[in-house]
Amino acid sequence: MIAPKEFLEKYSWDGKRDEESLIIRAMCLGTTDEIITIMKTYETERLREIYLRRIGEFVASNRTFWKLMLDVTDEEYNRALAENPRAAWNMPPFR
Repeated sequence: MIAPKEFLEKYSWDGKRDEESLIIRAMCLGTTDEIITIMKTYETERLREIYLRRIGEFVASNRTFWKLMLDVTDEEYNRALAENPRAAWNMPPFR
């Protein structure tokens, strides 16, 4: 398994250092091994909280994947989308 700090570091290409932003980038762009590491390293509840609060930073395909992985209900998902105007944009993934 990859060490969490090691795999998050590669997502700091623009100097961003806050862990939450790096976790989101890893959730959106990570390899299968990195996704497994994320799920083993961070509590599901913490990942759900990050996902729902910052849902606008996920593109539609990532939103659907993480909605299923984190067992987010349709009600929670729709509420998060409604509370986050950025979520209405279909932004390209971080690259």
